[in-house]
Amino acid sequence: MQKHTFNPFHVYASALKALLTKAGKSKNPALYLYTHEARTPLFMLEALTRMYTHHTGGSKMNIWRKHFKKLEDELGVVDYYDGFLKEFKKNKHISPEIIAYIEKKKTKSLQKLQATLTRKGWLNGLLKRFDIANAYIDYDGAHIKLLHHAIHLQEDRIMDLVKATRNGFTELEEEVHELRRQCRWLSMYTQALCGIIQLKTPAKHYAWEKYYITNAVIKNPYNRVAKAPEGITPIYYDASVVYALSDLIAKLGVIKDKGLGLELLAKGIRKTQQIPTKAATAKALTLLGKNYATMPEVLKEAFVLCHAFFMEHKVFQHGILVKTVTSPRSRR
Repeated sequence: MQKHTFNPFHVYASALKALLTKAGKSKNPALYLYTHEARTPLFMLEALTRMYTHHTGGSKMNIWRKHFKKLEDELGVVDYYDGFLKEFKKNKHISPEIIAYIEKKKTKSLQKLQATLTRKGWLNGLLKRFDIANAYIDYDGAHIKLLHHAIHLQEDRIMDLVKATRNGFTELEEEVHELRRQCRWLSMYTQALCGIIQLKTPAKHYAWEKYYITNAVIKNPYNRVAKAPEGITPIYYDASVVYALSDLIAKLGVIKDKGLGLELLAKGIRKTQQIPTKAATAKALTLLGKNYATMPEVLKEAFVLCHAFFMEHKVFQHGILVKTVTSPRSRR
């Protein structure tokens, strides 16, 4: 096997390997990975493997995608409980019993993560079998076209979800959270490809820029890209669309967390006080404050935002890629 030169898989597999090595020497490997942001290289590796799965015949790449996804998902569950614990502990109206219930859920999520680390061999060299991390990858014209096509497929996934929910959102997880996930992947490819994707300022301003593009969005570290690798023809994202998409992702994240917080607190009340779901939700709203959004309000707020972005302002009308002759479309 020829040793890698430029290889994004190598960059993030090396970062993850270093974290796993240190985690294996710690008293609590699962907690070490959580507190040292192991989700970042896992997200990048999942992004890369999902780009390639559709085009490689899939089996081996898809197996690794599932490995990375499972580990990242379990770290995400820990983050879910930990994040809301920090928030709920600031609320003097939330009882110690509810806090203890969520603490227990966090502990169990860490135990589950630890079991996965042990069972799958993450702490015993599993990544050594991830051959592509040390392979030579030729980013020739055909390869760049493959990446273009993967990006187009992701755009299509987003628009399919938008069309499927054109009459409004009814589910937080399956619709709001899922649409945000799909938008994040498209954005995350800029980081995952280590400079192969570059941002290009459009020749003309869009009328919708005033609604989405701020200095904070432009300066967001997730919107910065590495220097283009030498000798590789870059893929260009429309910078204005990238910034607008970043703003949408951030706003949807705030809205989503409102709904998730309400759901978790209601469940904690129901489990600790043995009351019906409807009564627990009503009590949760009382504890969170009179101005806290109900679930229908959360779903409506998310829909209004997405409808304006995709349907009224048509930010995504031409996609995120700067059009070139080497950028073939999939379906639309």
